[in-house]
Amino acid sequence: MKIILKIISVIGLASLAVMVDAITDEEKQEIAYASEAAPKHITDSASFVIFRDGIFKTIKKGSNNFTCLVMRNPNGRFEPACLNEQAVETVLPTFEYHTARLYAGVSTKRVMDEIAKKFEANELPTAVAGSLVYMMSANNRAYLEESGELISFPPHQMYFMPRLSADVFSLEESTFSPGSPWLFQEYPHMTSLIVFTK
Repeated sequence: MKIILKIISVIGLASLAVMVDAITDEEKQEIAYASEAAPKHITDSASFVIFRDGIFKTIKKGSNNFTCLVMRNPNGRFEPACLNEQAVETVLPTFEYHTARLYAGVSTKRVMDEIAKKFEANELPTAVAGSLVYMMSANNRAYLEESGELISFPPHQMYFMPRLSADVFSLEESTFSPGSPWLFQEYPHMTSLIVFTK
């Protein structure tokens, strides 16, 4: 029995070593970047994904319901994010499609039109209640489509929901003031309420 247990132990350690070796330096760096998005008690047990070949691929499987990644686009966007289970299921599919189309050279306007049509055809979900995305990195860089600028963006949290008008929260869509909530209509079929944490 002791011999069998020893063999199992050796096999288990060998498997673990393979898993560790399978994480490349690039993936380790991506995990470090993505970990900036949320508190340590979340990122320590989160899953991590990286965008490759048009989709997000898992590079580390976690034990809680959060998935962390870095949001990027061809124009230099860099925004670490950690999504809860609801956001992974209902927000991430749209972001994944958006990212893939931008890297394929499609304009933002066309991508938004495509997203609206896919939602109408039930090919993309809208956000469900409780969809939360932590984006609390101090190194956020957001790309402003209208001006073509890449700017530093404050640490924040995003609460996603189905598309709502700004007056539901008595907020103006254009109002942006750190310290107060901001309503952001990033996609044609969902709304996010941004709460700045610093």
